Amino acid sequence: MNPLNGSVDIHATLGSFAVTLNPLTTTLLLSSAPTVELTATILDAEGHTVLDAQGHAVGPTSWATQDPGIATVSTTLSGSELVTAVAVGQTTIVATFNGVAGSATITVAP
Repeated sequence: MNPLNGSVDIHATLGSFAVTLNPLTTTLLLSSAPTVELTATILDAEGHTVLDAQGHAVGPTSWATQDPGIATVSTTLSGSELVTAVAVGQTTIVATFNGVAGSATITVAP
């Protein structure tokens, strides 16, 4: 083997993702508008949307609500998440991907 001469910049970032939810904050009305759809975007270290082998945007591996007594979260057929108001108050919905979390604040009003 011959040694290589010269220099080449190599940039590598492993495990660096960001999870962004939309909308970041919303108020649900328990009496008349008790649901909202949330979407999540997974971004790589350069701010590009992470795609799977077929070119589709990758989604979070899990969703959760910090207080299911205020609002619940469930997956819709379109792949977004439906947040449903349960009682007046405030909670946080969290989406995770490879150990990285993003969150949205949900306020439920009467």
